[in-house]
Amino acid sequence: MNRSVRLGLGVVLLSLSAHAEPATFDDSQELTPPKSNAAPEEPKLAPPTLEAFSYVRRQEKEYLRAALEVWTILIVGNVDYLLNTTSRGGALYPGDQTWDLRYDWPTFRGKLAGDRWTLDTNKFNTNYISHPFAGTMYYSAARSNQLNVFESMSYAFAASVTWEMFGELKEDASVNDVIVTSGSGFAIGEPLMQLSSFFYRSRKSLRNDLLAAFFSPVKAINDWADGADHARSGQVDSIGL
Repeated sequence: MNRSVRLGLGVVLLSLSAHAEPATFDDSQELTPPKSNAAPEEPKLAPPTLEAFSYVRRQEKEYLRAALEVWTILIVGNVDYLLNTTSRGGALYPGDQTWDLRYDWPTFRGKLAGDRWTLDTNKFNTNYISHPFAGTMYYSAARSNQLNVFESMSYAFAASVTWEMFGELKEDASVNDVIVTSGSGFAIGEPLMQLSSFFYRSRKSLRNDLLAAFFSPVKAINDWADGADHARSGQVDSIGL
């Protein structure tokens, strides 16, 4: 076969291959992901933070209930103050009865204007035991309703001012009491709340639940009323902590 014939056959074959349909490629089997018999991974719980405590289901903030609990503490404190006025720093005047309020507009106006605010000199137990204890209760009541640190401090401050304005009826409002009460509320209340949350995150046991309730009884009552389930940690030591 001469060179011209071979060249002609090559052109014919090339033309036929250019018009032929390309072969289809079925890759459906290769694109299908392999099936797995492993159980789906359970979602991980978010770690507890200072903004919220660790629950199985998210708990909403209860601003109104927090306010009602703080008011209850204020009312109980006022009853105690009226029954023990002199030992709490107040003054009983001749003719006063136990439940006499002795509160009038000039006194209230003086507190609003700042004229009846002072640095008091009550007994140490009153200023630095009773007031910090009250502040801790104010703060813990707010924190036990899922409020964050700043909100709980605001509740404690508002409660302290309310106490100076309306609770201690028979003495001037005290600047140092407001500072000590609200500041101690955070300084003492927050560590107690974190200790309570620590035991609730530990292995569920009677001991851990009792310790959690001991450090924050209001939180224990609120969680029980809400039916809240605490998220327990899977990484605990030999004693369940």
